[in-house]
Amino acid sequence: IPEVRSNIGKGIPNAVLESDVAAVNGRMVDMRGHMHPVGNVDFGASGHVARIILVVMGYDATKRSGMNIRYSERAVQVCEEMGLSCASFRRQEEPVDVNTMDWGVSSVIERLGYVPDMVYDLGDVGKEPMIRILGENAVDVAKMVVEIADRL
Repeated sequence: IPEVRSNIGKGIPNAVLESDVAAVNGRMVDMRGHMHPVGNVDFGASGHVARIILVVMGYDATKRSGMNIRYSERAVQVCEEMGLSCASFRRQEEPVDVNTMDWGVSSVIERLGYVPDMVYDLGDVGKEPMIRILGENAVDVAKMVVEIADRL
């Protein structure tokens, strides 16, 4: 779990608004070494995860889910060992007056020509490094995150 906590979300088909994406109210926290939701799942509960999902859906409508997890070099290595397609962006290259998640995830997809399973960044001043796991549905994304955690 990163310092900013984790969230998982899933967009409805043809989602275009943050309110079209369901996520955990209050995010998920680390409680005695286990991930626990703070609140219930609701539409519009997470702007951050919703924006990532909406950007991804703009490129591949079948990829409707995502989750953020804590960055570590080992976690990136585990994702690669699992055969996940991984890519990164540098927050320092972000243009002025854009949303980091919109720009960062879009720049990765534009560069690759497809939506990878995982997008990460190394953070910046005041910005925590982060890994984002992407997939077709929340169950698949959660299974990937559990496997990453088990391997760590």
